[in-house]
Amino acid sequence: MNKTEKKKFTKDFVKNFKIESVLNREGEILPYAFFNPASEGKVTWACGEDHSGNITSIFKYSNPQTDEEEKNCEYITLEKAKEIRKVLIKNGWLKSKAPGVVLKDPDTGKPLNRSQRRKLAKHLVKNDGIISSPSSKRKKPL
Repeated sequence: MNKTEKKKFTKDFVKNFKIESVLNREGEILPYAFFNPASEGKVTWACGEDHSGNITSIFKYSNPQTDEEEKNCEYITLEKAKEIRKVLIKNGWLKSKAPGVVLKDPDTGKPLNRSQRRKLAKHLVKNDGIISSPSSKRKKPL
């Protein structure tokens, strides 16, 4: 790759760089998260694997008058999770949106500016997506 191609690649990389959530991916891939719009988001359902690999279903209700939350947690099968998801969608529940991600300067805490994003992109391209920490000798995949 010549210098011009590298420059264009880096520019395109910065422009198109996205961090995607694993929540509610296309198809029937865990984890799922939905909310009931009729309850103004007070009733939610989340389903995914825990640290042991068990599929956990959690229905949660937040009571605005008492600031208390009621939760119903249980282990279920993948087939049951798919069925619950199907029923909730049929009844008008919507997908929960994952929180946004902002890359920030570790020293100032401010969002990265254009030149900082370009430097990060060059670093990621140069090191095949591996970020090395100054406090650690080994490299960690992004």
